[in-house]
Amino acid sequence: MGMSGSVVTTGVRITGANASFTNTGTVSGTTGVYFGSGITGTLANLGTINATDTTTGYAVRFARTSNLNRMITNAFGTLAGKL
Repeated sequence: MGMSGSVVTTGVRITGANASFTNTGTVSGTTGVYFGSGITGTLANLGTINATDTTTGYAVRFARTSNLNRMITNAFGTLAGKL
């Protein structure tokens, strides 16, 4: 549970291995898309990714501090929230 009894959710959580994710629809959650630590990942966003908590949530969050993670979005991709 988050503050004030709110439910903390992640739209898509990627853990356990190096991975790629292509979004062509809508993903929503306290954090929209989360790549866990230790993962080198690529996110291709052709749809919408929303952070429903604009204070502490992220539209996209890469936990690994590396320049090996990539996010690709085209003119039709939409992000709402922090990166």
